[in-house]
Amino acid sequence: MARSFVMHLVCLGLLWALLTDGASGSWLLGAPVTVLAAWAGAGLAPAPVRTLRPLAALAFVPFFLTHSLRGAWDVARRALHPRLPIDPGRITYACRLPAGTARTFFAICVSLLPGTLFVADRHGVVEVHAIDRGLPLAAELAALEARVAALFGVAAEAAS
Repeated sequence: MARSFVMHLVCLGLLWALLTDGASGSWLLGAPVTVLAAWAGAGLAPAPVRTLRPLAALAFVPFFLTHSLRGAWDVARRALHPRLPIDPGRITYACRLPAGTARTFFAICVSLLPGTLFVADRHGVVEVHAIDRGLPLAAELAALEARVAALFGVAAEAAS
């Protein structure tokens, strides 16, 4: 459980820092909430936590940052555009990552893709809300899935 707690703490801490632009004042609330959420997540984790592969983690950081910035820019551009070019809706994606830490991390990261928000994981069928259904989301999700598989050293399998 200690390893699971640390993994949750790191992921949630990075997410908090990303959402608050690293504002130091936000940690007054963010630190206790992150610790409590990590404790709860570790206690509720359905599968053992897999260890991150250090070199894959280093390769994941630029991917994460690039896609986060692209996503923020795309949503801001659409929101400020006079015609508000959106075509919102939900799409499904058959995730091939095994249930557990890798798939949970994938779900957390889905929202970093341009115009996407994770909705649900129904036994490997991931539901995503998209700001524009015309975006190449299947390709984006497949690229993210491959990165997460490499990060955790797992093989993609058929959706369960």
